[in-house]
Amino acid sequence: MPASGVSPYIVVPQGEQDVALSTQSSKVNLSAGKYYTIALFLAGATQPTLLEDQILTNPAKSGVYVYNFSDASSVKLYAPQPKVS
Repeated sequence: MPASGVSPYIVVPQGEQDVALSTQSSKVNLSAGKYYTIALFLAGATQPTLLEDQILTNPAKSGVYVYNFSDASSVKLYAPQPKVS
């Protein structure tokens, strides 16, 4: 995991992998061909929470994943309409 704690997707081997943040460390079990987000200390958990991200099969589409890890009841993602000429 990068020093900032946030990264783009990175390729890692399948199987048991070490996850570390500051002085905390743990292991997660990853499957081949899948995409994951790892959340640390989610809802007071002492172990990492492994979230499996959906794989998009249509190359014309893209995905934006927004996880609300705050105390707010909801969050909104706003994307302005593109200007078409």
